[in-house]
Amino acid sequence: MGKGQSVIVDQWNRPLRDLRISVIDQCNFRCVYCMPAEIFGPNFRFLREDELLTIEEMGLLAESFAELGVEKIRITGGEPLFRGYLAVGVVRG
Repeated sequence: MGKGQSVIVDQWNRPLRDLRISVIDQCNFRCVYCMPAEIFGPNFRFLREDELLTIEEMGLLAESFAELGVEKIRITGGEPLFRGYLAVGVVRG
């Protein structure tokens, strides 16, 4: 990081180095750590397609967080078939 750049930290002042960006908020796995049933029940309103981040927006977020010291970014979240047009390439560095 260059001189004068900020580092983002959590509530305990630890630097944040990892970021997960979800491609969609719907998922049929319902993992207890990210989609607990008591929150994401049958009446939960998921985002509309026009409310989801675009590929360009995800890229901009990733670049912005990398400039703030994030070192690892994972593209996660949701059943890929819900958003079938999304194709992601992974580039080191």
